[in-house]
Amino acid sequence: MKKFTFLFVFALLANLIIGSAAFGQISLVGTPQTATATGGATTLTIPKPTGLAAGHVMIAHIVQANNTDNGLSDASRAGWTEITGSSNNDNANRFRGTLLYRIADAADAAAVSFAFSLDADENDAEGYIVAFSGVTTTSGFDAGGNANSGPFDVDPGTWNNLTSNSLVANPSTTATVSAAVIMFSGLADNSNIGSWSTTTPGALTELYDTPLDGPGGPMDLGIGAAWVIKPTTGSTGNGTATTTATPRSQSVLIALRPISPASVTINPPALSISTILVGGNLNLTATRNSDESWTGGNGNFTYTWSSTGPAALAFTSNPNTITGTSSATNATGFSVAGEYTIICTVQEQGGGLTKVSLSKKVNVLAAAPTAANLWATSSNGTQISHFVVSSGTYFSGPTNDFAPTFVANNGTSTAALGKGVVPNPAQGHFYYLPNTSGNSGSINIYGATYNGGTINVVGNVDANGASNNQLGFVRLGMGPDGRGWILAGDGSNVYLSKFTPGATPTANSATTSTEDVDGVTLVGGSAATFQNGDICLSGNGTIFALANDGNGVTQIFRGTPNGNATILTKVFDLVDNNGAPFQGLLMELLLMYWVLYIFQLMKVCSLLIRILLTAQLVQLAASLYKPKQGLQDLASNVFPTQSTLPVKLGTFNVTKQGNNAVIDWTTLTEINSDYFEIERSKDGINFVSAGTKQAAGNSAAAVNYQFIDPITINSGILYYRLKSVDLDAKSTYSKIVTLRLSASIVKDFNVYPNPFSSDLKVELKSTKETTITIRISNAAGQLVVSRKAVLQTGENTVVLSSELSTLKSGMYMMEVVTEEGKLTQKIIRR
Repeated sequence: MKKFTFLFVFALLANLIIGSAAFGQISLVGTPQTATATGGATTLTIPKPTGLAAGHVMIAHIVQANNTDNGLSDASRAGWTEITGSSNNDNANRFRGTLLYRIADAADAAAVSFAFSLDADENDAEGYIVAFSGVTTTSGFDAGGNANSGPFDVDPGTWNNLTSNSLVANPSTTATVSAAVIMFSGLADNSNIGSWSTTTPGALTELYDTPLDGPGGPMDLGIGAAWVIKPTTGSTGNGTATTTATPRSQSVLIALRPISPASVTINPPALSISTILVGGNLNLTATRNSDESWTGGNGNFTYTWSSTGPAALAFTSNPNTITGTSSATNATGFSVAGEYTIICTVQEQGGGLTKVSLSKKVNVLAAAPTAANLWATSSNGTQISHFVVSSGTYFSGPTNDFAPTFVANNGTSTAALGKGVVPNPAQGHFYYLPNTSGNSGSINIYGATYNGGTINVVGNVDANGASNNQLGFVRLGMGPDGRGWILAGDGSNVYLSKFTPGATPTANSATTSTEDVDGVTLVGGSAATFQNGDICLSGNGTIFALANDGNGVTQIFRGTPNGNATILTKVFDLVDNNGAPFQGLLMELLLMYWVLYIFQLMKVCSLLIRILLTAQLVQLAASLYKPKQGLQDLASNVFPTQSTLPVKLGTFNVTKQGNNAVIDWTTLTEINSDYFEIERSKDGINFVSAGTKQAAGNSAAAVNYQFIDPITINSGILYYRLKSVDLDAKSTYSKIVTLRLSASIVKDFNVYPNPFSSDLKVELKSTKETTITIRISNAAGQLVVSRKAVLQTGENTVVLSSELSTLKSGMYMMEVVTEEGKLTQKIIRR
């Protein structure tokens, strides 16, 4: 245990998710077509993909070869940027691959093909252009690795050269959920390519694979590519593929970043509750994401604020129309106590999008609370004092309560403080450990009444059991059931022990035993990190442990006590406001109202917390709570339980596509979600698991999911429900949706012409008179056309004309929604 001075208090809103944005889906545009050139041709003309439109990202992949030693230069075209080239797998430079990209404009969309310059010494050349929609053009990296400049999720890599029948591309570490990962390969041999895959997420879908047996003899070529949507962030591992020969090869993995759908956030953060007093004012800022997902308007944005609560709120500027900038500020005052909900609606004028922010909650109190609910040891651990806080809002403190005392040779200050609930939460007893060094595990536990009137050694615990190793980390936390928990570490192992206090803090009133000392398994962290830190408990008994090594590693763990099977899993990595590892020497931890209060030693700054939940990295904002010198440790008589469900579900439906049931659902918000289990039933009563889907983890914006379940019966009804499971294994069920497999009212429909340029005809056959809705969504999933129609028994034709006038060129999804479900088909606007 260590002695510390001069600390500050920070508050971290533990349920505020800022950085977990939901992203749209990237789609392949048309079908890539091959082009070849031989015999010293200086140009290679590649057809454009069908359906190419302005804003799509085009990637040209060209390989060249010759059978002399004259060398080759990269393929090129004005207006296209090289991703990778200037690389070969032949000492004589007789084989060269080039990868280029361009953001398509209107002229490109109207073009038929694109001509690329080749080296005049080539004997064989082959190339493709692939195009993708739904890719950002501004918020990703460019080919040079410059941020906020291009379409790539990470800095693109370079060719990896091999001579083998196994092609290998170096890993790409994606930063965005639903990035498109593409592997490109070129061969100095006319062999086929197959078995495309990455370590994560796995198999790739082939885009093209064409060997070229040209007149150049031994320098014939092969070219291929494959891709996948990666649902999580992190490393792909190596990209691999196999060939039918053992050629010289070049391979690379690149990742495209999807467009982030238009969204609006409120600061102070919408998921946090602001607590103020009657007569107080609140300054608000609404910020829209400013990337290319806002389309269709004139660049003028109107911000409109509204509220619900016990009294109407008057905003200083409402509505407010601004041009270009991405945020608008406002303020309001509160004259009546109660809980208020505030939202901001942002609309782009001139036919643009309209988006509504998440709700901002404000708790207005008639008078400031006076009851102490947060305690700290101060004056370097020789004074116990209290604070008054409410939902993360500071009201008063620290106010001195009493000075702890110690027996001889047992330290002079506290190293860990806990506040129990016996005899009642308001007058619960204090428990603390002495700040000593060099101990081998035997620790005295001190108890005191709420006002320090009685102080005694109430027990002793051997915090590392049979081990005699010196302990460098010993921390104390009280639980909601009155029991105390001690987490200890010696640099190699972490131990957890508990004690049960008596009714009063009289001498030796705590019961302890070595059987209570259990080893702890760490997941995602190391015992060596537990040099400084603290533990606290939630109302359901979950332990939160903070570990800091004083050298730039600060982590927060979470777990449930379970004897020697106790597992603490790392969920937080602390970084500073520049994204670098946090360099503070010590932090103390307390959980109240799902707000984490943290002490930080000798450093005042704005922090970012990075939380690793399942496979997704998201961010939380930390803010300076109340600067106070000389604080040592934290305790509280509040033990919150997480009342927020892990998932707030939006839409949930099932449709039949071919021989599959396609289950689609949307989450509006997610907090600590782990995975979804899709359950199926034939009778609506007895359900079995059809499969699972990894959850986003944390999200303040809508996230879309899909699960495909093969249909194994020919008639009847299938029932589906969704089980949402969070990281603490809590679960909730959705409503039940049905899929009718026989006696459908509306049969499969036909759309023509497809692709279309103006009118679109939809042919449907109905078994009775019924009303349907025809819906068309763009590549980002946004609804752009909705039309109701009444069908008569028999053959029907519905004509869409004026509804399509605003649609731009590209791919769309049409849905025919009936009382039984929906039918879907892709359509393309020329």
